[in-house]
Amino acid sequence: MSNAFEERYSSRYEELNPEQKKAVDLIEGPVLVLAGPGTGKTELLAMRIANILRQTQLSASNILCLTFTEAAVTEMRSRLSEIIGPDANRVAVFTFHAFCQNVISEHSERFAQLGSDAELISELEQVSMLRGIIDTLPHGDPYKPVSNPYLHVKNFLSTVSDLKREQITPDVLVAGIEMESKFSALHGESLQTFIGTHASSLKRQHFEDLRSELSGSDFAEYPISVEIVKILTQLLELDVEEKIWKKHRAPAKATIRKLYEKHVSPTALAKQRSLLQVYNGYESGLRQSNRYDYNDMINFVIERFRSDSELLMIYQERYQYILVDEYQDTNTAQNETVALLASFFERPNVFAVGDDDQSVFRFQGASLENVIYFDRQFPGAEVIPLIRNYRSQQTILDAAHALIARNSNRAVNYFGGSIEKTLIAANADRTPAPLLLQTYASELEELHGVADAIEKRIAGGAQAEDIAVIVRKNRHADEIASVLAQRGIPYRLDKGESVLNNPFIQRFIGLLTLLADPSRDELLFQTLAWEPFAAGARDLVALQRYCRHNRTGLWDVISSDQLSEVQLADPDGIRTVTERINNWSRISLEMPALEAMDTILQDSGGIITTLLGKDNSLHTMLRIYRLRSELVTLSEKSDSTYMLEDFIRDLQLYDEYNIELSEKTIRASDDAVEITTAHSSKGHQYDHVFIIKAVKKRLGQRDRFQPHEHSAWCCTNAGTPGYTRRGTPSLFCRSYASPAFDYDQSL
Repeated sequence: MSNAFEERYSSRYEELNPEQKKAVDLIEGPVLVLAGPGTGKTELLAMRIANILRQTQLSASNILCLTFTEAAVTEMRSRLSEIIGPDANRVAVFTFHAFCQNVISEHSERFAQLGSDAELISELEQVSMLRGIIDTLPHGDPYKPVSNPYLHVKNFLSTVSDLKREQITPDVLVAGIEMESKFSALHGESLQTFIGTHASSLKRQHFEDLRSELSGSDFAEYPISVEIVKILTQLLELDVEEKIWKKHRAPAKATIRKLYEKHVSPTALAKQRSLLQVYNGYESGLRQSNRYDYNDMINFVIERFRSDSELLMIYQERYQYILVDEYQDTNTAQNETVALLASFFERPNVFAVGDDDQSVFRFQGASLENVIYFDRQFPGAEVIPLIRNYRSQQTILDAAHALIARNSNRAVNYFGGSIEKTLIAANADRTPAPLLLQTYASELEELHGVADAIEKRIAGGAQAEDIAVIVRKNRHADEIASVLAQRGIPYRLDKGESVLNNPFIQRFIGLLTLLADPSRDELLFQTLAWEPFAAGARDLVALQRYCRHNRTGLWDVISSDQLSEVQLADPDGIRTVTERINNWSRISLEMPALEAMDTILQDSGGIITTLLGKDNSLHTMLRIYRLRSELVTLSEKSDSTYMLEDFIRDLQLYDEYNIELSEKTIRASDDAVEITTAHSSKGHQYDHVFIIKAVKKRLGQRDRFQPHEHSAWCCTNAGTPGYTRRGTPSLFCRSYASPAFDYDQSL
């Protein structure tokens, strides 16, 4: 290594704290670093890679670093470049999916299940495929309600994805259903009798008899048996007075009822069989259409690694050191990928960095499973906690700890107190400040209240780029973005602008929909009022009154001689619009959708001409281009001529199933308020953070039929894990009270 490299390394090494130095120095054997937020894990990973190159004779290409997002890949390469220079480009830094895609690309001949023209399935194709599968389900199926047969499409998508990530194939699911069916056949009657008995009539003997039956059966170790026996034992061993003991019967019975109804009741088994039918149909549909989904790439590689020792050996020899970032979020398939790559050596050089308290992509409790998995997969692994936080003030760290400490599924509990994870603010210049909470009576009041607070902070000298608004879901971002836009406050959406939520695009799609059916008065009225057609308000009111008085349709009036009977200021203008709609409607029936859209957009004096006169014309043109690009993609995938009515049908599916169609916005300056989801905010830091729509039990989602307060916190200079910035953090929360409705979205 060059002297310049050594100097850079030594300089940065001296800035590390003792725990970080230990993790950097320990380059041999398995190591698990529990890195709390803001504890410098990116620098740690980069410095450890640099130290491996210093201490060994290996090439940079013999080091594999796996992470979750392309943004993390870019950040890691940038950090490595600062330390090791050009060799940073030779380190194998991949997302898990990109790594598996690279394996498939390098050895395509070994993956026969992927034909040369196989394509990644789009979300729209997934929705269409599942709707077709649901059509084959029998009437009365629990997942095919008569009033809304496609109600569970999104839930099926999510569940099948989860099954694949956890390596649960249809065959594994079949085995699980068979086991639960056998359990139900053996114990279902006893459980039904038990839960069908009123709690006040249940005696100790009833509980003891059920415990004895379950613990003494062939299913004693089956998860539901273990859980029910645990509940029964806790109740039977309560050392309280009899009258107090009796009060515990109802809650215990209710919990057992939930377990029974969710897993082994006739309804639960019917739902599982229905899920299996959909899962099998989905897998068959992928094969028949020569498609694969996002999770298949990892599963294909795992299957090949298991069956092809030669292929596995190629990558085991290539990558002598494996580093995994955000380990808490790895799923079963990703864990298996790492385990296979590391399986050659008894004590492989696997270095995992994560924090079970920061799980973003996995379901609750699974992050601790990863810690346990690593500890058991690599016995004797060194566990190093990082607790010095360089980005937040102590008030915020204490508040976060007060919340997460309530979670029993934590690594600190698993290791029996041998590790400490309570974060300590390491930046002395961050003076503690209070966390603030504000409540509002309505969503609209909340949005404008947050905008007011942002305006005050900017007026007080804060930079817009130092302010973030955190939401739970992307659709919530559009609401606050609209309010900020009204105030002239610069903003940027982390995930890009939602094209289909843009008012101009919505009006344009409304026009396209109208062309397929001009008799739709509501769309025709909106189109006439739209600026490119500029019908006067008085004329629109006159037309509406005439239609209502004569009980006739708007299209029937403007496309016939009846128009002359209406007192209009500009009848010729209405006739011109009518002629254009007539012409475009004819074109939409004769031309493919792409040609029809281009013709409509290029019509002289029409939509584009109006648009170019607007201040935000460039932004809107980009959204039109994004919409057109999607039309090109859909047209290319269609087996037949793709017409405008096909495009409208697919756009309706985009809307119905919240399929995102985003376009990154162009901004004149980086000085803009960041609007981001809680997931995407991880890895970034801001001086002022507003968390909006923080509602009871779930951020941005409402409890079923329960009124409650919605909350939105704001942290002044609070920071989420990421770049260090100036200032004194505090937290500010806003909320509103309103009725709330939700439904169980799980299958």
